[in-house]
Amino acid sequence: MKVKSLIMIIASLALIMASGCKKEAKPGQLESIKFKQASYTIAENYLDFNLRKELETVPAGVKDTAKIKYVISDESVATMNSSYLEPKRDGDITVTATIQGKSATCDVKITAVPIEDFSLEDFSVQLYGTAKVLLTTEPNGISHERFTWKVSDESYATIDQSGVVTGLKEGTVTVTATADGKSRICDLTVKKKVVTDVKLSQTEARFYKIGETLQLTAIVEPDDASFPEVTWTSSNPDIVSVDDKGLLTAKKYPKDDNPPIVIIAKADNVKAYCYVTLWPQQATKILLNAVNYTFTEVGESFDLYIWRVEPAERTLEDVYQWYTMRGDTKVCSINGQAQILSTKLTRVSITCNSPGKETIRCMDDWSGVYADCEVELPLIPITGISLSSTSTVRSLSDGKFTVSATVTPSNANEDIKWEVNSKFSGVGAATITPSKDGRSASVNPTQVGHIIVTASSSNASGQIDISIVENNGTVTDCQNNTYQTVKIGNQWWMAENLKCTMYSTNSEASGSIKNFISSHSTNSYPPYYYLYSSSSFWNSWSSKDKEKAGLLYNWAAAVGFDSESDAKAQTTDFSKRRQGICPDGWHLPTVAELTTLKNYVTSYDDLAADSWYGNDKYGFYALPTCTYSPDKRDYSSNTKYCYFWSASAGSANSAKALYIKSALYDIYSQGKDGFYSVRCVKN
Repeated sequence: MKVKSLIMIIASLALIMASGCKKEAKPGQLESIKFKQASYTIAENYLDFNLRKELETVPAGVKDTAKIKYVISDESVATMNSSYLEPKRDGDITVTATIQGKSATCDVKITAVPIEDFSLEDFSVQLYGTAKVLLTTEPNGISHERFTWKVSDESYATIDQSGVVTGLKEGTVTVTATADGKSRICDLTVKKKVVTDVKLSQTEARFYKIGETLQLTAIVEPDDASFPEVTWTSSNPDIVSVDDKGLLTAKKYPKDDNPPIVIIAKADNVKAYCYVTLWPQQATKILLNAVNYTFTEVGESFDLYIWRVEPAERTLEDVYQWYTMRGDTKVCSINGQAQILSTKLTRVSITCNSPGKETIRCMDDWSGVYADCEVELPLIPITGISLSSTSTVRSLSDGKFTVSATVTPSNANEDIKWEVNSKFSGVGAATITPSKDGRSASVNPTQVGHIIVTASSSNASGQIDISIVENNGTVTDCQNNTYQTVKIGNQWWMAENLKCTMYSTNSEASGSIKNFISSHSTNSYPPYYYLYSSSSFWNSWSSKDKEKAGLLYNWAAAVGFDSESDAKAQTTDFSKRRQGICPDGWHLPTVAELTTLKNYVTSYDDLAADSWYGNDKYGFYALPTCTYSPDKRDYSSNTKYCYFWSASAGSANSAKALYIKSALYDIYSQGKDGFYSVRCVKN
C-alpha cells in the first residue's frame, strides 16, 4: 500500500514539472504570415500596389516587418520598390514574402493597358556613361519595357529594352520608341565629361633608404568623369620608380645634386604632382688624402681627394662641396676657379696662385660633416727688379706691348705691383694689365707722349721710360748700326744720333772718315769725326744715352766731301738731296726740312725735354752732346746744348745747323770746321 502511494506521488510530481516546463511564445514573435488573397489582378500602369498592406502576420502586429524580403518569379514583368510592386509589362508572376524564416506567396496577374499616346524628350548621356530615355505616356505609368527601342547609329550609343542608353562616341544620334503601332523619336547627344581635378593623398615625400616604398592614391573629380583612369610616371625612375597603381619605390641614391623627383598622376590631361627626395645615409666622418700641403712654387698643383667616408654605407657617389675658406682667392684655386667654389666631385686639383696660406674644405652636403686641408706657399721676398722692353720708342698705332721684369733672387715669389704714369703733365697716357704670373705686364698706349712703367714690391722697384710716338721704325747704315726712327708730322727722322764712319757705296763720297783726335796733324780740316767718349762727363751718362749719343762730325764729313777745300767751295743749298754720311734712302736735312720740323714741334721741350734726359714728347731723343772746337782743341761741355748739321751752306766757312739749348730753339750758321751731331731724314 505504501509502495503504491509513493508511485502515485512521483507520477503527480512529474506531471506538475512537465506542465511547468512547457515553452511559451515570446511577445512579438512571428508564428506565420500570409497574403490576404491568394491572387491579385492589376493594370500595368498601377504603381501604388503595396504588398505590405496585403500581408498579414500571426500574431498580428509583429515588429520588424519592414525587413520583409520579396522575391518575384519574373523580374522582366515587374520589380519591387521598397514594399511597392512596379509593373513593367503584362504577364503573370508569383511573389514570395519572407521574414523571420516564415514565407507566404501570392499570384499577381498584370494586364496590359492600351497606349493612347506617348512622347520622348531630347536628352544627353556622358561618354561611356548611361542614361534612361525621358518617356511620357497616356495613360501615365506605362514602363519603358512596353516599348521597343532603337538608336540610329549604334557606333555612337546603344540602348537596351529598358530604354537605358550607353554612350560610346561623342556626337548626336536619334532614338526611336515604338509601341501599339505608334513611334516617336528624340535626339540623343553623347558628351564627354572632362576631369576637372586630380588630388593626391600627399604632395611631398622623402625616402631615406633604398627599397623604401610609399603608396599614393589619386582622387579624380568629378567621380563620373568620362576618362577617370589615372596613369603614373616618374621624372627619374632610376632614382624613384612608380607602378601603375601609384606605388613608389626608392631605387638608388642620386650621384649629383638632389633635386626632387617628380611623380605625376594624370587623368584626362589633368595632372597632379608629388615631389619626392631621396636622402642618403648621412656621413659621420670624412677623411682626405692630405691634411696639409706645402707648395714649392707658384703654378704647382696637387690632387686632393676623399680617401674614405664613414659609415661604410655612405657612398662616394653622393654630393660633396669644396670651399676655399679664407676667401683669399689669390693663394690657390680649385679646378682652375679662383673663387669660393661648390663642386660635385670626390677629387679636385688645387693650384697655387701666389704665396700665402689657405684652408681647403670638403663638406658632405647631406650631413654637414667636413674635412680640411691646410695649404701654404712660403713667401720669398723680391730684393731687386729690372725692367725691359723690345723698344723704348713705341708707335701709338702699334697698340699693346709687353714690359718684362727680372727679379732678384730668381726664385722670389712675392707679387709685383705694376703702374704706368705720364712723365709730363698732359702728354702720354696708357693702361697696364699684369700677366697671370705678375712677372710681365701688357701696356696699351692711348696718347702720344712719354710714359713711365713702374714695377714694385715691398723692398724693391724698377722703372722704364718709354716714348709713345705716332709711328716708329728702324734704319740700318752700311756698318750695320741700327737706329730707331720716328715719324714727326710728315717727316721720318732718325731718333738717335748717327755713329757711322763709312760712306755708303751709293753716297756722293766714298771710303772711311778719320777720328780727329788720333789723325789730326795740320790746320786743314778734311772729313773728320770726333768720339766724345773721352770727355769727362761721358761716364755720368746712362747706358741708354751712350747708345744713342752717336758721333760728332765736321761739315765736310757730314755732307760727304773729300777735302776742306771742297767743303768750302759749297756756299749754297744743293740742287738735290745730299746723302752724305747718311744710310741709303736717307739724307742730310736741308734748312727747309729743319724749318718744317721746328715749326711742327713748336718748342725745344718737345724734342729735348726733362732736363736733357732724352724723354721728349715725340721720341726724337735729343741729347746734350754739345760741340767740339778743333781750333781750341776743346770739348764744350760746360752747358747743355746740341747742334744738328743741315746740308745747306751759308758761306765758304759756315753752314746751317739746328740749335737746341734750354729755352733756345732755332737754326743758326756754324763754322764748317766745328763738330756737331747728325740726324738724317728719310727720302
